[in-house]
Amino acid sequence: MTITEGGYLIDEQTGEFDTAANSIQDDLDGMSSPTTIFGYLVTALARRREAGIEPFTVLSCDNLPGNGDAIRKGVLAVAAYRDPDLAAWISANVAFPNSMVDRITPGTSDADRERLREEFEIVDNAAVVCEPFKQWVLEDEFTSGRPSLDHYGAQFVADVGPFEGAKLRMLNGGHQAIAQLGYLGGHEFVHQACTDPILINFLLAYLAEVQVTLSEQVDLDLDRYGRQLIARFSNPEIADPVDRIRAYASDRIPKWVVPPLCENLAAGRDPVFGALVLVAWRRAIQLRHSLPIAEAAPDRIGDRLAMLADDGDPIVFLGERDLFGRLADDAAFAGGFGRLAAGFEAFGAPPEVLRILYKELFGGPISVGA
Repeated sequence: MTITEGGYLIDEQTGEFDTAANSIQDDLDGMSSPTTIFGYLVTALARRREAGIEPFTVLSCDNLPGNGDAIRKGVLAVAAYRDPDLAAWISANVAFPNSMVDRITPGTSDADRERLREEFEIVDNAAVVCEPFKQWVLEDEFTSGRPSLDHYGAQFVADVGPFEGAKLRMLNGGHQAIAQLGYLGGHEFVHQACTDPILINFLLAYLAEVQVTLSEQVDLDLDRYGRQLIARFSNPEIADPVDRIRAYASDRIPKWVVPPLCENLAAGRDPVFGALVLVAWRRAIQLRHSLPIAEAAPDRIGDRLAMLADDGDPIVFLGERDLFGRLADDAAFAGGFGRLAAGFEAFGAPPEVLRILYKELFGGPISVGA
C-alpha cells in the first residue's frame, strides 16, 4: 500500500499514533464499516484470526522513513481499542517490513500530458513522469514467505535504515543543495543548474562531505551512487523545477541537511558545504521577491522564515532551534556561518556571489567548524 506521509497520522511531537483524529474516531465507533486503512486492516486481520486463516504481511511502499513501523503503530493502536487480545495476536504474528524507494518523480505538467498525447496518441490526465533509475529496498521480514520481487529488481536486506540514510542525506540533501544554490544562480530547473560547473563542484563537495557520515554497513557503493546522482539531476527529460525542491524546506532541511552537518561538527570535521546550503537557503528567502525566475517558495512557516532571514544578523536565522538545534551555540560554526552570509550579501547578482565563493572555498577554504 501507499498512503503517503500524512496518512499515517503520527503525531510529530510525540511520535505516537493520533487516535484523536476524526477519521479514526469514526472507525473506532463503528468498526463494522471501516473507512481508514487502519480500520480495514484491523477488521481484515480480526476476521482471519476468527477463521483460523494465516495473517498477511502489511507492506508500505512509500517515501516515509520507517513506514512499516508507522503503519504498525496505527494498526496496533486501533486493534487495542477494539480488543487487547487481538492487538497482542497482531503484534506476535503480523509482519510490517520497512521499505525504501528511490526514484525522482516530479509533478506531471500540462506539457507532459500534451507530449504523451502527441507522441503516443494517449490521453492520460493522471500520467506519471519519472526517471529511468529505480531502487527498491525491502526489510526481509514477511509473515508467510516473501513475494519474488527480487526478480524485478527489489533488494531484500536485514535493515533498510542505512539505505534510507544514504538516500535521504545524499539524494534529498543533495537536491536541497543544488536547488537552493541553483535558485540563486538564476536557474528554473534542476538540470539547468547542473550545466553550471561551479554548481556541480559545490554539489560534489557537499556529497563528499555527507558521505563520510553514512554507515559503513550499507551495501551500496556511495561513490558510484554520488556519481549517479549527478547524472540523474542532470537529466533534462525530468525537467524538475527548482521551486518544487525548495518548497517546504523547513520540513526538509532540518531532516536531511542539518543531521550530517552536526555529525561532522561533532567528529571534528569542517562542514563548510553543509553551512553553505543553510546560508543559501537564508539568502533565497531574503531575495524571495527580487529574483525574476520564481516567487517565494511556499512553506509551512513562511512568515516566520521571512522575519528571521530579513534580520540583519545572520545568527538570528541560525538561532532558530526548531530548525537548527544548537548550531548557533557553536562559536566557530556560527562565526563561519556569519562570514559566508556576509559574502552572499556583499556582492551584486547572486551568480557572481557563487563564483567569488567558489574561488574562496576551493582556493583557500572558509572554515565554519572545527
